[in-house]
Amino acid sequence: MQSQTLKRSISRSPSAWYSPPFPHHHNPILTTLSHAISNSPTKPLHVSLSKLLPSLTPSHVVDLIVLNPFSLSPHSLFSFFNFLSSHPTFRHTLHSYSTMSHFLVAHNMLPQARFLLNFLVSRKGKDSASSIFASVLETKGTYQCDFVFDSLMIAYTDLGFVSDAIQCFRLVRKHKLRVPFRGCKYLFDRMMKISSPIVSLGFYMEILDYGFPPNVYSFNILMNKLCREGLIKDAQMVFDEIARRGLHASVVSFNTLINGYCKSGNLDEGFRLRSAMEEAGIRPDVFTYSVLINGLCKESRLDKANELFEEMCN
Repeated sequence: MQSQTLKRSISRSPSAWYSPPFPHHHNPILTTLSHAISNSPTKPLHVSLSKLLPSLTPSHVVDLIVLNPFSLSPHSLFSFFNFLSSHPTFRHTLHSYSTMSHFLVAHNMLPQARFLLNFLVSRKGKDSASSIFASVLETKGTYQCDFVFDSLMIAYTDLGFVSDAIQCFRLVRKHKLRVPFRGCKYLFDRMMKISSPIVSLGFYMEILDYGFPPNVYSFNILMNKLCREGLIKDAQMVFDEIARRGLHASVVSFNTLINGYCKSGNLDEGFRLRSAMEEAGIRPDVFTYSVLINGLCKESRLDKANELFEEMCN
């Protein structure tokens, strides 16, 4: 009877179903590291860890971050991580950087996480997106990666590694993770400034198809850039995409495309769009009339131009 009672007691004990903390508390290396970090305000780490540092590995650091058996504060662990970064005999790995990044995000130390990821990207350089992404994914555990992937895309973009930033997004999509909204917007805005409109359009369509929210302003900017390069058919496709995405073209949308058609000498399409504009309940403004009048004048259709001018004034 006593034996059965003892068995029931053991089965109810937390140690019966959650035993990992016990050995970790008795891991001599983690214990030594934890005590040294706790006592670092009074005893410098390079003194308390002088014997251990030569044999310390990144795996030990990862275990300390993940297990944190003595519940050290996030700031003290990050301080220790930085201490090791400056120590001549120690080299962090991609794995330890990724683990610490997740840890910082989980504890809302976002500026520190962003700084660490920026450093990692600058250190690994161009064409490193696949390896960094794989490490981030491997070490994420139950953490949400949104901030990490946003930060990676932004870091690559800032360094001019646009192809790596795009690769980050495509890997997110491949693994069916959540859309890194900030990273996508940041990269798209930069591409609009430095890339061809066709390349920018291609990326924009990619992120829209994965759930990035469309907006008329971005479509208008794309149309304007395409029209400037004489790519009117592509601009028309972008215009049609506005309605397909459930949005309503604005007066700027219509004017941008009308201007593109008129400058390319296709006045018929310009007037067709003006009619479509009015049917959509949008009144042509001074810009609309000016563009059409200018197009008519170039074709020496002065009577029609004058008629349109009077219509505008009335």
